Amino acid sequence: MKTKSIKDKIQELDNALNALKNANNHYHKGKDKSYLLNIMAILRSLVALGGKSMHPLLINLSKELNIPLELYSSPPPPILKSHKLVGSYQSGKTWTTIKGKGFKKYILEDWLNTSIYFTETSKQYKTRNQIIKDIANNMGGSHYSNKIPHIVDTLKRTLIGNDSYTIDGIEMVLIDFAPLVYWLGKRLLLRYQIKELNRISIITLDHKKKKQLELDNKIKKMDEYFHKQNISNANFTLQLFE
Repeated sequence: MKTKSIKDKIQELDNALNALKNANNHYHKGKDKSYLLNIMAILRSLVALGGKSMHPLLINLSKELNIPLELYSSPPPPILKSHKLVGSYQSGKTWTTIKGKGFKKYILEDWLNTSIYFTETSKQYKTRNQIIKDIANNMGGSHYSNKIPHIVDTLKRTLIGNDSYTIDGIEMVLIDFAPLVYWLGKRLLLRYQIKELNRISIITLDHKKKKQLELDNKIKKMDEYFHKQNISNANFTLQLFE
């Protein structure tokens, strides 16, 4: 069986990121929950870890290219052993692109594998990675199931919002993770262009420096944009880094 080239994987990643952007933006435009199925499936294919059938394209490509996927996030609260705890998870935007007070640098894989969500029915903490898989594998992103995992049940019954509009914990998780994965993926593609630029010997040094400066500026603008982004309307159609 033929092995995919780096060029093939780069194109597949770019296509997946654009599909993720479109699904995210359509969801925010009309709050049509059918687009969440696309988000589930793409997140699973790009970053979900574990099992022989799991080949997370973004994470694997970052290792192959030696381009780390770095972000900043607040550390998880202490794991409580009290059985009286009803539920616990971080709501709102849980990450950022620029270091700030109270935030810690993570590699994406470590961030995904951090135990952060508590489910009252199983009395267990779950990782973000497990949530991505459980949502996609049971709610139609990749598969349907007759059984509801404990964390999916907990998140579905958790409501956030006000009288005008309310979302559940599933939506909150997906609209938090989608822009993060999009940002990290687009950032990797830009950094890959810089690496490839340095390998080219047929262009002048001045042209190479000019092109690298353009790519560096795109990365900087994108970092600033997603740092300021509000999760309640995380529509990333901005063209400045496209």
